[in-house]
Amino acid sequence: MVTGMVMEQRAPYPVILEKLVWACKYRPGWEFVLNHEDRGQGSIGLTLNIIIKCQDTYHPETPIFIRHSHIVPAAAYDERSWRRWLFERILEVACALMRRIMVPGMIHTSFSRKEHYKRSAPVISACSAPVMILRRKARALDQEAKAHST
Repeated sequence: MVTGMVMEQRAPYPVILEKLVWACKYRPGWEFVLNHEDRGQGSIGLTLNIIIKCQDTYHPETPIFIRHSHIVPAAAYDERSWRRWLFERILEVACALMRRIMVPGMIHTSFSRKEHYKRSAPVISACSAPVMILRRKARALDQEAKAHST
C-alpha cells in the first residue's frame, strides 16, 4: 500500500452536465447542485449533491434535509451520456429514499392486549452504497433465474 500519494484525474469541465443539473426538476423538495468541494478525508473535486427536504422519522412534523453526494467522473461525455449518468444518480437516491421510507414506518407489536408502536429508523452510514447492494441482489436474482431456466 502506498501512503502519502495523491490520486488525480482530469477531464474538461462538464458544461453539458452543468446545464442538465440547472434544468433538472424531479419532485417537490428535491434540489440538484453541482459544486467543486472538499468532501472530507482528502477527497476534493466536482460533486453532484442531491438535497431532499422530507419529514423526520421520529418527529414527522419536523422537516429535515438529506444530502446525497456523488463524485462526478472525470469523463468527456456527450449530452446523452451525462443525461444517463444524472438519471442513474436520481434513481439511486430515489431507491435509497424509498428504503428509508419503507423501513422505518410503524412496527406493530402487541403486549398484554395493549397496542404498542415502536418507531424505528434505518441506519444509513455516510459510506454505505445502497445501489451496490441492489446491483448485487439483481445479479444474484439473474443467476438464480438462469439456473432455473436450464
